[in-house]
Amino acid sequence: MAIELIPVRRPWINRNIASRREEQYTEIRLQVMRLIEQNPEMLFCQVTETVGISNSSAYCVLTALVEEGSIKLGNCKNNPSEGH
Repeated sequence: MAIELIPVRRPWINRNIASRREEQYTEIRLQVMRLIEQNPEMLFCQVTETVGISNSSAYCVLTALVEEGSIKLGNCKNNPSEGH
């Protein structure tokens, strides 16, 4: 007995939502990259506040940028606000 797989068609609205999310994610990534380019010593919390995203979103974006080699992390021990 053969089983036939039939693709499920998604409503057109799902594609629009997905493409809108991709566009937003791309725009956020570009904003973060521009900010870091302008001020390489910008703090994580400053990135989240300036771009208007949550800490978890910023973490995901920054991690992806580091993994792909678009940005590099510096030495965090030199941060004067941490009292080192």
